[in-house]
Amino acid sequence: MTNTHQASPVSDLGSQNPIPAIRACISCARAKAKCVPGSLPTSSCERCSRLRRPCEPAPPRARTQPRKRKALDVE
Repeated sequence: MTNTHQASPVSDLGSQNPIPAIRACISCARAKAKCVPGSLPTSSCERCSRLRRPCEPAPPRARTQPRKRKALDVE
């Protein structure tokens, strides 16, 4: 019996330009709600405009250095 099923080419999603992650505003982050940005870059998000709250962007996270592994002495 022959296998007639052809393997479909796998698309390489890693080679595409990734969309940068947008951090939630402070109000949405505190409420653990999805922050959907407005149509203009300077406008408030949908949730803040609906609730008439100030939309304050979250401060950038500080990048942490990876921990250095200690070399084990092998006897």
